[in-house]
Amino acid sequence: MTTNSVMETQDLRLLGAGSGEFLNTLKEHVRMQRPQIVVLLETHISGVRAEDVCRRIGFGGQYRVDARGFQGGIWVLWLDHQVHLNLTEAHVQFVTVEVKGDGNRGWLFTAVYTSPHFSKRDELWGILEMRASAMNRPWLLVGDFNETTSLDERDHGGSDMARRYVKFNNWIDNNALLDIGFTGPKFTWLGDAPLVPERVHA
Repeated sequence: MTTNSVMETQDLRLLGAGSGEFLNTLKEHVRMQRPQIVVLLETHISGVRAEDVCRRIGFGGQYRVDARGFQGGIWVLWLDHQVHLNLTEAHVQFVTVEVKGDGNRGWLFTAVYTSPHFSKRDELWGILEMRASAMNRPWLLVGDFNETTSLDERDHGGSDMARRYVKFNNWIDNNALLDIGFTGPKFTWLGDAPLVPERVHA
């Protein structure tokens, strides 16, 4: 991706999943990448409008935690003729499904959209920590954790940011999680202030 692509992605995020431009861009990504599962976060829409957008995307399976007003929103969409997903748990900050392909042992997939509010974020860490302690099969967590793992992932920061990334790294280590890395631009979010990029962990 180029820097311009990052800017386009940010603009689409602000428009929300209900915009025609967003839908056209998503369909193009699906055509090129051919994913079996798609996760959309911060969708900004809910109800009948969300149902219509999901239908137009063209994936047969879906589960949604709809946005509350213009906040949040987690959509998990999948090609139901290629992969089988069963909902195991839904929360305002995450959705967990069991994934099964033909002849494959099931594994767990959790799509996360962490609240920017510290108290709610800590609540989520506690819930996921309990799930991790009882985990006995492969588990993949993806999404927006609203945190970074080092100051290198932000183009700004200070002592408060350092404390936050140490806490997040400790949480990852304590739950025996492994960061599988990423492809694409180093910075995935420009923040509220002009030209303040950072990589939000996903």
